[in-house]
Amino acid sequence: MADIKPGYNKELDFFKSLLDNFNIHYQEFNSNASNLSGFDYELRESLGLQAQYEELRLFWQKYANHNRIYKITDSFFCTYYFFLLPETNTRTGFIVGPIIDSEVE
Repeated sequence: MADIKPGYNKELDFFKSLLDNFNIHYQEFNSNASNLSGFDYELRESLGLQAQYEELRLFWQKYANHNRIYKITDSFFCTYYFFLLPETNTRTGFIVGPIIDSEVE
């Protein structure tokens, strides 16, 4: 999906493969962010909380910077990791999760 400049496709494919092998959900989204509801399996949409998708979209479009990984913990105690893909021709985001954090003692 991402329009990545040559040189990063292999790394992104490897990263996706790694996530797939661990059964960790991820999603890419592009500049219009029309497919954001898929990152949480449409949970917020089914609960009538679509405004939270808009909040994430606005953050991504206005404030997110390259070379940063953002950790987002939602009101359901699920964690998501979000970053912008490097060297893309269009602003493309990548979100990993939902993940439930647990500490190992």
